[in-house]
Amino acid sequence: MKTLKILSEYLTDVNRGIEYQHKHGSVLIITLIISGLLTLILVSYLTLLRNHLRATYRSQMWNEVLAIAEGGIDESMAQLNQYAESTNSLDLWMTAAVSNGWDKSGDVYSIQNRPLGDGSYDVSCKVTGPTVEITSTGTLTRGSDTLTRTVIVSVQKTFDEYYTNGVFTLTKWSEQ
Repeated sequence: MKTLKILSEYLTDVNRGIEYQHKHGSVLIITLIISGLLTLILVSYLTLLRNHLRATYRSQMWNEVLAIAEGGIDESMAQLNQYAESTNSLDLWMTAAVSNGWDKSGDVYSIQNRPLGDGSYDVSCKVTGPTVEITSTGTLTRGSDTLTRTVIVSVQKTFDEYYTNGVFTLTKWSEQ
């Protein structure tokens, strides 16, 4: 009888130990699952954040390179309007452009790789009758990223009450 009682107590203690170990194993598995889910959520959030930062960086470069390309348009317009009040303004500009550092090739005048800010622009002016087509390509390089944008405008000499001798104004604008 005493043996049965000792055996019964032993089996009860063993069963309690197995239950105790089983409960600890369940807690470990639940902890691992929760840790895995939290890690997945954190990695997803960091990936989303990285993609957002890349898009913002690219957008900033895109806007900055447009400003650089517009710098070429501004320089061309300033050169043209310097002689706008003359009756033969395009002839005067074409003569002065070469002395101001512009290259001439046929009826196209151009400046290559003019630095502006962190980038540079290439600008060309093609004279066709009273219209001048200005093409400016801005380039911006940051690290391994290089971005270019091209702006094409047409300008023509116009007259109004303020500029009785005329001024070159935009008649067409397009971006590429």
